[in-house]
Amino acid sequence: MLEEAKSAFEAIGDRLGAAYCTQSLGNVLLGQSRYVEAAAMLEEAKAAFAAAGERLGAAQCTQSLGNILRGQSRYVEAVAMLEQAKAAFEAIGSRPGAAQCTQSLGNVMLGQSRYVQAVAMVEEAKAAFEAIGDRLGTAQCSQSLGYILRGQSLYTESVSMLEEARAAFEALGNRLGAAECAQRLGDNLYLQSRYTESVAMLEEAKAAFEAIGDRLRAAQCARSLADVMSVQSHYMEAVAMLEGAKATLEAIGNRLGAAECTQTLGNILRMQSRYMQAVGMLEEAKATFEAIGDRPGTAQCTQSLGYIMRGQSRYMEAAAMLEEAKAAFEAIGDRLGAAQCSRSLGDILRVQSRYVEAVAMVEEAKASFEAIGNLLGAAYCTQSLGEILRVQSRHMEAVAMLKEAMVAFEAIGNWRGVAECTHSLGDILRVQSRYVEAVATLEEAKVAFEAIDDRLGAAYCTQSLGEILRVQFRYVEAVAMLEQAKAVFEAIGNRFGAAECTQALGNILRGQSRFVEAVAMVEEAKAAFEAMGNRLGVAQCTQSLGDILRVQSRYVEAVPILEEAKGAFEAMGNRFGTAGSSQSLGDINAGYAQTMSWDGWLERDWWDNGDGFERRLRPAVG
Repeated sequence: MLEEAKSAFEAIGDRLGAAYCTQSLGNVLLGQSRYVEAAAMLEEAKAAFAAAGERLGAAQCTQSLGNILRGQSRYVEAVAMLEQAKAAFEAIGSRPGAAQCTQSLGNVMLGQSRYVQAVAMVEEAKAAFEAIGDRLGTAQCSQSLGYILRGQSLYTESVSMLEEARAAFEALGNRLGAAECAQRLGDNLYLQSRYTESVAMLEEAKAAFEAIGDRLRAAQCARSLADVMSVQSHYMEAVAMLEGAKATLEAIGNRLGAAECTQTLGNILRMQSRYMQAVGMLEEAKATFEAIGDRPGTAQCTQSLGYIMRGQSRYMEAAAMLEEAKAAFEAIGDRLGAAQCSRSLGDILRVQSRYVEAVAMVEEAKASFEAIGNLLGAAYCTQSLGEILRVQSRHMEAVAMLKEAMVAFEAIGNWRGVAECTHSLGDILRVQSRYVEAVATLEEAKVAFEAIDDRLGAAYCTQSLGEILRVQFRYVEAVAMLEQAKAVFEAIGNRFGAAECTQALGNILRGQSRFVEAVAMVEEAKAAFEAMGNRLGVAQCTQSLGDILRVQSRYVEAVPILEEAKGAFEAMGNRFGTAGSSQSLGDINAGYAQTMSWDGWLERDWWDNGDGFERRLRPAVG
């Protein structure tokens, strides 16, 4: 329709009318995230306005070009363009235009996680809108302030600001603004692990967008709903929701939104340990982001690919990928993304038993989160520092650090973080053989996970409870508990957890001297780990198979298998595993394999270098 109108204006020689149509076409393309085409159209319109002496139209095009650069995360250029537009509006006395540019500059700073400067800029814009009686602009600034507070993990304050904005939009009859606030309120509830309420709010927002015919934002709500479902391990429902959203976005020509859906689908596959499929999906999304010039999306995919390599125990490659992602985030001024990569790099160093380096990296990440005011990220770093202390058996310090993290999570209302810390405290009590207290703490964690409908977290608690029964030689009860956990893992499509339970069941059979059955069970677990590309799990199973032969005094057969396990641990930089293999080989060389030594090995679980925490801890949402 706009192209038809433009042709009509050109046919009658009305260049100004044609320029307005060109401007509108550019803004439509901007709304579809078709940045390259939008920029070309707006540059054309700007030139036409300049030729006709229409300074307002030219300034508006400059403003839109600044917003394109912001959408591409080209923040330095965006600031220059928006300041140019603001100066142009001020020169012609357009106070609304100048205020809009100030607001956009605040949004640029929000994208860079420069929250203090963003607040100052948006509040300046809000005051300007209030001074000219622009209630819509005022409401939009309240909305932006709500986003900034959410980025700082100040969820209570964010909710208040968004509800204020929502009420203002409703008073103006602006259904779009009200629906956007509902969408962001749903996102806040998600970050607080209030999943049931989040779903209700997001569904309300989605219905509102559909009622006004906004298919793009309705699809964005569907994507947010899929995020909630995936955290609850409702993977099939999440995939269905995402595929529907992706189809909608493709139908309306929104390549960015479609790529984001592909990215999320890849992350769901990653959560299910379906690594090969996840890589394909993430590389597809990354290629699309690169094609449309979306640098944050490209960096996020690189980050997720690093997480996959970490899940496969390919630590050197994972570190390289995360370093690449970190550099990409730093290049676009995304301090939040860079800090998340630093924390993940610290976790890799932890599972390699490089504790001094791990602490330095996590503390660097924590300082970054604190510098940008992101309380959630800082709390996750405190949790990671507690885990580093835990795997070094510095239990008193670990407990203090984990309790500090719990307090931080409680303060910002992140109940999943609280449940994870409770689980870790239960594991500390377990390795201290304080089984009664450990059981009580783990059951508390399980209830907490169940309260937020986190089936994965609850299943890990059940698994830990089974491990306590195992080391107490209460094998019948341990088997029942581990089989219960395994059934849940299988039901939600978590192959990793299911394989771990199979491995633990093999350990029970080994402890009962049912060696033939133990070998079969451990080999089943090993095959499962191999199928998902998890080298650590494979190495641990190889170690178990070697030890089964060792305690049967089948030393000739045991030695090559234990050496294979040792080589695998060394190849991935896992010093804990290497030490365990060396100990088993040393026992053979010393010429003994007593039952007492075997029982001690069973209770010690030397392979627990914190990787269980790594599997439980999902990447923080920024």
